[in-house]
Amino acid sequence: MKNVLLMTRNEGSDHIIEALMKHKDVHVVMEYAGTSVEKAIAERYLDRIDQIYVYCEGGLSDLDDVKELDYDLIEQCREIESDFEDGTGRFVDNYALIKYQYYTAIVFWNHFFQKNKIDYMIIRGLTHGTVNDLIPIYFAIKYHVPCYQLENNYFSTACVFLPAQREYMKLDLGMNLEIGRCMFYQLEGDNAATHRSLIKNMIYKGLCKIGGQLLPELVSSIVHGNMTKNSFGIHGSEYNLWEKVFSYIRYKRTEAYMKKVSSPFQPVNKKYIVYYLQFEPEATTQVRCTLKSQLIAIKMLSEALPEGWTLYVKEHPHQFVLNDPELSMDFYMITANKYKNRKFYDKILSMNHTILLDASIPSHNINKTAMAIATFNGTVAIEATVLRKPILLFGADTSWIKYCKDIISLRSFPDCQKALERIEGGWLPTYDDINEVINQYGYPLTPEGSTAVIDKIVAYEHSH
Repeated sequence: MKNVLLMTRNEGSDHIIEALMKHKDVHVVMEYAGTSVEKAIAERYLDRIDQIYVYCEGGLSDLDDVKELDYDLIEQCREIESDFEDGTGRFVDNYALIKYQYYTAIVFWNHFFQKNKIDYMIIRGLTHGTVNDLIPIYFAIKYHVPCYQLENNYFSTACVFLPAQREYMKLDLGMNLEIGRCMFYQLEGDNAATHRSLIKNMIYKGLCKIGGQLLPELVSSIVHGNMTKNSFGIHGSEYNLWEKVFSYIRYKRTEAYMKKVSSPFQPVNKKYIVYYLQFEPEATTQVRCTLKSQLIAIKMLSEALPEGWTLYVKEHPHQFVLNDPELSMDFYMITANKYKNRKFYDKILSMNHTILLDASIPSHNINKTAMAIATFNGTVAIEATVLRKPILLFGADTSWIKYCKDIISLRSFPDCQKALERIEGGWLPTYDDINEVINQYGYPLTPEGSTAVIDKIVAYEHSH
């Protein structure tokens, strides 16, 4: 019997719990579920699952024990402290409470791994810098517990990251994946409408047409006399709804300013590269990448440009749609102004040979005559392979795409210079190995794909 720490975290549709529990020689010491639906799935196996916590019920967000905290433990964990601060700070706009949560969390997880014999850990999703990913992964590595992180970093295709090795697991599942399944994603909202009555749903939709997702939330809160909200049940994320309203108004003013200072796309007889901004705040730029500043990435590119070249910068299409009820991203409204504001765009505009583009310009029109396409690790990199354009990634290490021979990983200013010199000299990529790479490292986000991956992990761990 193998003891497993399982953290599926709001991903019940992948059937990971069922895939793991069909193996009768698996005992789950803790399951960290995402939703009540996933909790119900886990509760079918209470004879082999000891503890169940639920993310959307605030599980592990109210830790309060400091009896085993000492300066040695704090020093040992120093390397993850800023990542936790940056990651949790996307949801909790309170520095003091973030630090409180961090110290109590390292006590909890250190005690957990000391008390329990864990043979391996399976965690679903990217590292967001929170109590339920960054810290348990750190202690798994510290206590030499194999950790398998099932990452969905290119939408319908996932992969398995090995945090201790900082590499991706070769899968070779023979599922005939193609790169096209990783492109052109759409964010999906929740299915709350299915739980409302016909009348309530009509009222909800009407209010949304007037004031987006924020207006029905405001009306409901006033009617019920409850203006205090939180994000995903996270302790310390409480806020007054009026704070959210005023924060969003400020955010829309930033959007108006960005549009005002943006320029049309005029590439006549001009060599240029284009940098696509990542959405912020998100796990890639706040937690997962070594470099956490897009401004620095843009600065390095602008300083490395060959003579006569231009750097275009284009905003992410979802950056200012936090109030869209179809996307359900309103939880970022409270903290969004920390990440992108007038000074952010002013800094871009101050850089040499750099132009901030009108965000409404279709990316295809920009890409087709670009000398290269740069970003951290967004889907635009995958899309650019179709055009056979050089792709420059500041976050290549956070994706399986780094194993493609023609992908250029940028880790320093000299890397930027060498890459642009190579492109200026006429080098063009082929990406002829990309489907081979996706089949080596990827699996489809389907019940069949999840089962195949879990079976592979179990077979490996249970044979040792």
